[in-house]
Amino acid sequence: MPENNQVTGLTFLVIDDDDVVLQTVSALLKASGAKKVHTAPNGMAARDALAKKDPADTIDCILSDFNMEPMNGLVLLREIRACRVAGVRPDVCFILLTITGERVVVGGAKEMDVNGYMVKPVTRESLVAGIAKARSRYFKLRTPPEYDGILIPVS
Repeated sequence: MPENNQVTGLTFLVIDDDDVVLQTVSALLKASGAKKVHTAPNGMAARDALAKKDPADTIDCILSDFNMEPMNGLVLLREIRACRVAGVRPDVCFILLTITGERVVVGGAKEMDVNGYMVKPVTRESLVAGIAKARSRYFKLRTPPEYDGILIPVS
């Protein structure tokens, strides 16, 4: 893997309720040069961990599953984009990492200004390429009330 990829030196938060996925994606990120990889088992645990983290520990990219309880990935994304999650920028790179390619989920993710969407399982190459593509996607944040008006599909 080239040293000048979109993973080298970055800090990630990986969120998934499947321990195997957490371990696999974390290992792939570390093998690709990630500076640090944090994990959480669901959106609520991730939100709480972000609020408690050291302010100097900037999260550069979040990779989150969609289908989790008690808070799915799109609900967490809405909370972040609407500036309701302490410890993370509202424009943080957010990639939905899930097994579903359902149009309603993809559509909801786009409406919520997701940076990227990847279908599991991922390889090291697809993960690095997906992160590069997602980190190159820029958009103007909406106002917090606009995010609240977007319907999110249920898990």
